[in-house]
Amino acid sequence: MFNPQFWFKKKNLPDFSKVKLFTTDVDGVLTDGKIIFSDEGVQYKNFNVKDGLGIKLLLEHKIHVAILTASKSPAIIQRANNLGIQIVLTGLTDKLEALHQVCQELQISTAEVVYIGDDVNDIAVIKEVGIGCCVADAHPQVKTIASHITTNPVGAGAVREICDRILASQKIGMN
Repeated sequence: MFNPQFWFKKKNLPDFSKVKLFTTDVDGVLTDGKIIFSDEGVQYKNFNVKDGLGIKLLLEHKIHVAILTASKSPAIIQRANNLGIQIVLTGLTDKLEALHQVCQELQISTAEVVYIGDDVNDIAVIKEVGIGCCVADAHPQVKTIASHITTNPVGAGAVREICDRILASQKIGMN
């Protein structure tokens, strides 16, 4: 007879119950990975509303949220402001250094951090944190080192999936 408890223990799923900081990349994680430019050169990004609600729920339950991205788009700042994210680091060339600064400021260990990324510039951070996640359609190299791969693809609830795991592991209701 199939015993799901045995399967989960055997699978060695990450423990989201100790997470104090959720960190995320933007392009290809919080967005669908597309960048649209108008004829005037204005850049547009497509964010998922379900991901946004997941982030708001984390913040409401005193779990810190940070954005670490190489992008410099004003749309990122606007989206972060809409969600109430106060830690937004854009234009990064070294995400790992930025992560260490955020952890030092919050006085937490990298072991208490979840990071979700999608491409090779996320690998160092994914390796460093307690739970390194990637989206379902991440670069193959990222998938090989991630401790958790979402079932949802970019821009379609991948971030919400991780937020829900954190909340459920910490026995936080979503009402």
